[in-house]
Amino acid sequence: MTATRYRYTLFAIGFVCIVGLLIALMRGAPVLAAGDRYVDPTGSDSGDCANVAAPCLTIAYAVAQATAGDTIHLAAGTYTGPGNQHVILSKALTLAGADAATTILQYDPLTVWTQGGRNGLLEIRADNVTVRDLTLRDAPDEGGVPLWGVRVWRNGFTVANTTFDTVHFLNNAGRGLELHNDTTIVNLTVLDCLFEDNSGPGIRSASTTRINGFTITGTTFRNNSQSGYTQSAGSGSTLSGLHIDGGTFEGNAMYALRLGNVHNAVIEHSTFSGGGLGIGFVTAAAGADPIGQVVIRHNTLTDLGGAAVLVDITTT
Repeated sequence: MTATRYRYTLFAIGFVCIVGLLIALMRGAPVLAAGDRYVDPTGSDSGDCANVAAPCLTIAYAVAQATAGDTIHLAAGTYTGPGNQHVILSKALTLAGADAATTILQYDPLTVWTQGGRNGLLEIRADNVTVRDLTLRDAPDEGGVPLWGVRVWRNGFTVANTTFDTVHFLNNAGRGLELHNDTTIVNLTVLDCLFEDNSGPGIRSASTTRINGFTITGTTFRNNSQSGYTQSAGSGSTLSGLHIDGGTFEGNAMYALRLGNVHNAVIEHSTFSGGGLGIGFVTAAAGADPIGQVVIRHNTLTDLGGAAVLVDITTT
């Protein structure tokens, strides 16, 4: 008797699931299943990249084959040249390397961008994008313009839920990570990353970038020629919900952190040493209360070239 009831229960559950699926399809609701795509420097740009035994050759081709929710797996190796730089992520994807030490996206200066605007190695223009376990390096000056490793930009719109996890941004002529103009960025996470030897800041948010929720955890900013992180001055630049925890800032030339219009920020459990100033609150934008509700606690600041903490608000 118990076995009979059990069979009826399983039948009922299955029937309900099938009915729910049919209703969703009749109403036009999307039924999405995340998939896997595979890329290898020895692969070939053909097919849909879904077979690990027959990977594609370039990241751009795999992005074109992918659907929202997919993970693009990059085998260990160096990715450079056409199809591996100026790659636009315009759908919700995870771009996953084998690990940061062996999976390298390296800019080829002989592959010149000719389609207008400025692009670096990757550009993110969609919600729910994750980049992890790889290195982005050597974006050069191109046509007199210093390029970046990654740009987050959707002109006039919002980009939400972007994550960089164990990504190394090395030796880029502009910035490692550019948070670009006229974009609202919500819930940005930088976890266990490295920003080193970039000619500009490791991370820069532009003068008209609005950020709500920015977490930087366990990340190192080392020997960047300007700052570890710079929030550019401007009345259109806002930063709310910054949380830096367990960071290492070493030898950044001008500032470890240069912040402007910032509210609800916590900077804790981090070390600051060498280079220029430590934590600077500097703004050239007019307006009331450019900083507020900022907590700096449980940090070590040593051997800096200027003030450990500087507040220089000159217009209000």
